[in-house]
Amino acid sequence: MPTLPFAACDSRLLGAWRSDRERTVAEWSFKNEAIRALFERNFGRLLVRYTESLVYTEFDGDTTVCRYRIATIKAESVEIVCETEPDDEVRTLNFVSADVYWVSVGSNREFFRRENQTGEC
Repeated sequence: MPTLPFAACDSRLLGAWRSDRERTVAEWSFKNEAIRALFERNFGRLLVRYTESLVYTEFDGDTTVCRYRIATIKAESVEIVCETEPDDEVRTLNFVSADVYWVSVGSNREFFRRENQTGEC
């Protein structure tokens, strides 16, 4: 799929997204049942919120914030660079639909579903 022209913002991101426990666990590979139980307890608790320049992550009352920029926009994905110390972190969000995306976690994927959308770029 061709890369779309550079943009400072991608309105597909804007808003709040929650980890989708059910969809993630359904396809996740686990080494053993103890690890499966640990991960199952944690999926669904992460909330990620995107503004035009910041990404907030909330997990059990702890919030982190980082400034981000868009590196690549494609029809089915967007690659962002989070400005973190000591090194920037690259994340590729792969859209299944307007309200679902997934990110790679090792050889697995974690799915997120939109909770709300907040505006246009």
